[in-house]
Amino acid sequence: METKQAVNRIGERKLRDRQARRAQIISAARHIAEAEGWPSVTVRRLSDEISYSQPVLYAHFGSREGILAAIAIEGFGEMGLALEKARKRGKRGSTVEAVAMTTIIGLVFPLTIRLSRMKFALP
Repeated sequence: METKQAVNRIGERKLRDRQARRAQIISAARHIAEAEGWPSVTVRRLSDEISYSQPVLYAHFGSREGILAAIAIEGFGEMGLALEKARKRGKRGSTVEAVAMTTIIGLVFPLTIRLSRMKFALP
């Protein structure tokens, strides 16, 4: 019984560590993209930035494109949450306020917008 609990705690810790590493990689990639542009986001550059080997990054994402896709998904998720908050505020206020809030939110997430244009070849 005690051994099973210890194994569960170890498994939970490994999962938390993996999630933290993944978040660190995504955060570093976003930072590099904001500071230097998307072409600078490479597995080698990220590896140097966060002091993990390239195989660790490949184990998490498979490729540079996998990292970019994860950033896009995270960014769109953030935008979706912000838009949902704006929609709920719109119910309490006017439609004009809701539209204005949605526009502001679009400006707050320029990284996501730039990524969507790059990743999905939008004009």
